[in-house]
Amino acid sequence: MHGLTLKRPDNFIFFSWSIFLFFIIIISHESGLDEFIASFFYHSQNGWIFRNNFFFEKIIHKGGVIFIMVFYFALLGYLIYLFKEKKKKESQLQIFFILITSILTLLSVNLFKHLTTLPCPWHMLKFGSDRASQGIFTLFSSHYPRSLCFPAGHSSSVFPLVSWYFSRKLLHQEKWGHLIPGLFLGVIYGGAQEMRGAHFLSHDLTTLLLSILISWAVSWAIYRALNYTPHV
Repeated sequence: MHGLTLKRPDNFIFFSWSIFLFFIIIISHESGLDEFIASFFYHSQNGWIFRNNFFFEKIIHKGGVIFIMVFYFALLGYLIYLFKEKKKKESQLQIFFILITSILTLLSVNLFKHLTTLPCPWHMLKFGSDRASQGIFTLFSSHYPRSLCFPAGHSSSVFPLVSWYFSRKLLHQEKWGHLIPGLFLGVIYGGAQEMRGAHFLSHDLTTLLLSILISWAVSWAIYRALNYTPHV
């Protein structure tokens, strides 16, 4: 991929989006917006209306995992083909960017899920279980049990596709439309889990925030690596 002319990553774009999302996450959780939205999908007598719904559980949740795994393996196969044939360096960079961002996001979300204590909606007292509401700044508190709920795991497989925009940005070719696949699938995957009671809005927004921050880190790593000039 050497020989490509790369654009220096724009820290302002990354951090302005990240700061905006950070405050939306806090507001959503602390204002009660999370629970307000979740209440539309919970019935005091019947529980979570869509928890066992065939479409949301089998198609979006379980089927979505298979779909995205096939997609990523196809991307990897195409990257190997391009690398072997020494074709389309720009496409190589974009695919590598998307794959490495997706892997790092999945690992980061999984790590946080094992360290944080914020409960899933279906674990909460308000929604028929036994966990009380909890402030977002207690997410690492040792006074609460680990919940494996925060951030959202299902949408972490698709929100990293926003990295397509940032990979194109490195190549001076970005358009806002490059964000659509990641955001569109993120809303579908995340929304389905919110309707089932597995996550709150702030959980999915946190996954999106991690995807953006990791895209920023990958942008800088690639930019530095491909623009490195050894001292003679």
